[in-house]
Amino acid sequence: MRRLRQLSGSDLAWLAGQGVLFLVAFVLVPRADGGPGRVQVAGSRAVGTTVFGLGVALGLTSFVALGRQLVPQPTPIEDGELVDRGPYGVVRHPIYTAVLLMIVGGLARTPSATGAAVALASAAFFDRKSAHEERLLAAAYPDYAGYRARVRWALLPGVR
Repeated sequence: MRRLRQLSGSDLAWLAGQGVLFLVAFVLVPRADGGPGRVQVAGSRAVGTTVFGLGVALGLTSFVALGRQLVPQPTPIEDGELVDRGPYGVVRHPIYTAVLLMIVGGLARTPSATGAAVALASAAFFDRKSAHEERLLAAAYPDYAGYRARVRWALLPGVR
């Protein structure tokens, strides 16, 4: 039986930040039809929808691969194990990659300067969150350093 750890203040802060990010990226900017700085780009809806769909597919595949290890907070479960199969054999944080694809795809449907700023802020947020989670995973799993050496990319293939 898996045991969830007590949520730390750090876990709560990361979850709250992610909630705000989701609110802005998935509700506020789309309701404003892209927000300030909206530009017309031919094919943006189709491209954005495709990228969003890829994010959904990667997210679902990652959920299945993670199995019982799936928790919303960065702190791993107490009796967990390191998962390195499926998308976790390509990047160390494929769920964050999936969310980024969904944010970028959703915002690309109605391209704007506001959407670009939110996409960049999202990338920075998940870069920092994954770095925080890396420290927690290294402390929880003695073989994490070996996994990190085998799977060099945190969020995007080709980008350390």
